[in-house]
Amino acid sequence: KFSPEHAMYTFAIAKILFELSATHEFNELPVRHNEEELNLELSRSLPWGYDLSKVSWWMDKQKGPGKNILDIMSDPHTKCFLLLQAFIFKGKLPISDYINDMRSVVDQIPRLLAAMQFVANDDGASAGNFEMLSCFPLVRRVLRTGAMIDTKPKGSSNMVPSIKFGHFKVEKELKKGSNHHNGILDFDYNIELNSFRNEANQRRLNQGKHGGLGVTFVLGSLRGGYLLDQSSLLVPEFNRGKWWKKHIRMHFDWTAAESNAGQDQNTVVLRVLHEFTSSLDLEIMLALKRLT
Repeated sequence: KFSPEHAMYTFAIAKILFELSATHEFNELPVRHNEEELNLELSRSLPWGYDLSKVSWWMDKQKGPGKNILDIMSDPHTKCFLLLQAFIFKGKLPISDYINDMRSVVDQIPRLLAAMQFVANDDGASAGNFEMLSCFPLVRRVLRTGAMIDTKPKGSSNMVPSIKFGHFKVEKELKKGSNHHNGILDFDYNIELNSFRNEANQRRLNQGKHGGLGVTFVLGSLRGGYLLDQSSLLVPEFNRGKWWKKHIRMHFDWTAAESNAGQDQNTVVLRVLHEFTSSLDLEIMLALKRLT
């Protein structure tokens, strides 16, 4: 089982939302007369603060040039970040105008998040990108469920979907016209949602607007955290009481996987992240030599 409850993942989620809040799409988010005072009051009640200072666990906060706190609170990007926190942590909004502002902000985040993931996925050669791509499904889960990754939703009981994997196979093949080898990972993914469909969980499932339940597979290296491949799918919500099966095929650079597999381990890591529940994240170690 893979647990994203480490402070690193909380910071990563906050950092991603902070950066999305700074995009030009929110330049025109209204900050009305005297709302800078309301934003300051709201920021004091939220766990991440207005600038990540409360959640930066691994580095000293960089202190920039002095700036009046009310000038910071009058920035629409600051307000955007505060509204996202209020949505996630069920913060009390100061006035009713903030409700529509929050809805507008939350509705735009999935599109911006997809664009950020597209850019990150195109940079798989960078160390640490495996962790980065593992965080995007966590952000989507937080937005879909309206709860942080370390929060167990009320009424969820111990009900979790039933998951089965089968027919894992790793193959090494020579790329045509070169001495370069590609790796191919094949496996079957099976899920049965019937045990997960109590009343509380069903309400959360129905909140999704895309007509399915997101599952992301991220393949990476042990050493350096290099991204090898990633794949996503949607489990149809209408599939009640039956097992739903999908064959997954992932392609990766064999040399990159082998050279970063960890000393004497020769393994890669497959993470399976479910965007609709916090109770079923998995991490599977796959031996390259043994399965070839």
